[in-house]
This record gives sequence, C-alpha cells and structure tokens, in this order.
Amino acid sequence: MPEGRAYVATSPGRSSSRAAFRQLLTYGDGEYNQAFRFLFEPVVLVHWDLALEPDDVEAFERAIAQSPDEVHVAPFRLWPFSTGLDRPVWAHRHADLSWIRDGDERAELVSFGCIYLPKRALEVARSCDIWCASVEHVEETISFSRAWGAGGRVCWDCRPKHLNW
Repeated sequence: MPEGRAYVATSPGRSSSRAAFRQLLTYGDGEYNQAFRFLFEPVVLVHWDLALEPDDVEAFERAIAQSPDEVHVAPFRLWPFSTGLDRPVWAHRHADLSWIRDGDERAELVSFGCIYLPKRALEVARSCDIWCASVEHVEETISFSRAWGAGGRVCWDCRPKHLNW
C-alpha cells in the first residue's frame, strides 16, 4: 500500500457465508496478475482502499446468488481529485467509455475495485496480464472486459466507500 494512505485490513466478517466471500482478497496495485495465477474458484476481489459494511456484503452475496456465472461489480465513487473530471463519477463504464449512471444495470467495462469473478472469468483474467486496475490504468480493465465480452451486473445495493478519493 502507498505510504500514508488509508487502507482496509479486515475481512467482511463472520456473517459472510458464500464461498466467494470466504476467499475474499484485498489487493493493492500491481498484485492482480500474481493473484490470478493462484485463483481457480469464484472469488470477490476488493481493492485495498475500499471499505464494505455488512449490509453491502449481504447485498453483494444476494446478487451473486441470483446469477453466479456472471461477473458482478459494486459501484464506488471516483472523485475529481483522482479523475481530473469536474464531478464525481461511478467506477465502471459503458463500451463507449462513458461512466455508468445511477440505476444502470450493466457495465461493459468493469473496474476491479469490487468485483465478483466466476470461474470462467478468472480464466479470462489470467490471460489478460492485469498488473494494476486503478483509474490510471484503465486499459488493463478494458482488456479484461473486452476479452470477457459480457460486462458485469451492477449491484446498486452494495456501495463500497472509497477511502482515497
């Protein structure tokens, strides 16, 4: 983790029962491709500077249970400080590179900030050599999204808090 930056060092807690969350991993930049080499079962990845409350975890679990073979993402705010834009946006994009908006059911280009990857999506991720998945490295998440080809379902009931906005 970058020195002096806030980060999350806890798991989602005892209430979590889904296999994906039992294998939850918190990753920093530069560790994704290394992790994908060792992940072979569905998993939820949460970036090191996102925090989820118990209600967020439960909502994400419910969404995953409804369609476990699809990629699921949770929206989190990206602030002008990190994007250079004049307003906050939700992480995740459409194929035309526009940012998702409140209520959009799908994102064609998914961020790895808070994502559920089913087994087949992990196989795709391994082939994409994803080193970093931050806003500055959008080309890597685009390469995965295009290789996966199906985008991800946006779970609006799960809204992680971005600690380093």
